[in-house]
Amino acid sequence: MKTVQSRVLLPLRNETFFSLGEMNAAIRSGIDRLNDAPTAKGGSRRAAFDAAERAALSPLPADPWDWGDWLRRKVGPNGHVSFKRNHYSVPEGNIGREVEVRVGERMIEVFVEKGGERLAVHRLKTGRHEYATHPDHMPDRLKAVRDIRSPDYGEILIRRARGIGANALSWAERCMASRDFPEQAFATVQGMCRLAETHGSERVDAACAEALNLDRLASGFLRDRLRNGGPAAPARPEAEETIPAHANVRGGSYYAKRKG
Repeated sequence: MKTVQSRVLLPLRNETFFSLGEMNAAIRSGIDRLNDAPTAKGGSRRAAFDAAERAALSPLPADPWDWGDWLRRKVGPNGHVSFKRNHYSVPEGNIGREVEVRVGERMIEVFVEKGGERLAVHRLKTGRHEYATHPDHMPDRLKAVRDIRSPDYGEILIRRARGIGANALSWAERCMASRDFPEQAFATVQGMCRLAETHGSERVDAACAEALNLDRLASGFLRDRLRNGGPAAPARPEAEETIPAHANVRGGSYYAKRKG
C-alpha cells in the first residue's frame, strides 16, 4: 500500500481532475507503470503475477455480486412470479411450482431451490404492475396445469368475462391485447372475474364500462370502485302491466256501448 501511495498517488497530488473517470484513468496509468517497472530481483510485478498466480485464478462472475433476500413464491398461471406488484417470467415448465426467489438491489433471480438450478434472472422493476418477460419463457400457448384444465386458459377467462357482461368482455379483451403476451394479463382478468362473485355481475360490468372510458386496465381500479360504493347496478325497466284477453273481461268498448 505504501508503494502505491508513494509511486502512484503522490505524483498526482498537484494534478487537477474534472471528473471521476479522468482521475481513475490517471490512477490506472500509474498502476500500470508500477506493475511493469523492473524490480530489484529482475522481471516485473506483472511478470511474476502472470507466472505464478494468473493460472490459479477463476474467472469473475458474469454478473457483479448483489446482496439480496430470499423469498418463496409460486409461479402463476401466466408463467410469472410476483414481487411488490411486479411480475417476472420463468420457463413454461415451472408453472404452478414453488420456487426460491432471491431479490437484490438491482436483480431478481428465480431458483428451483436455494443453491440449486437458476431458472431465470431479471433486472428488478421499480414501478408497479410491470412485467419482465423473456421471450423464450412464453410460448404461443400455455399447457394445462393443475386447476387449468384447458390448453388455453385465456379462452376460459374470456368465457367467464362474457358471462359477466359485454363491458367485462371488452375490458378483458383490451387487457390481453395491451400486453406483450396475453398471458401477462391472466391474473388481471382473473381478478376482475372474481369480483363478480362478491359484487355481482351487473355492478362489475358497470365498473368495467367506467374503466374502459378511463382506459384503466387494472383489476385494482375495479376493486376500489366497487368497495367505495360505485357504480350501482343499472336499473331494470319495470314490466308494463297488461290485461290478458278473457271472456269475463269486458274492456272499454263494452262500457262505451252502455253509456250510449
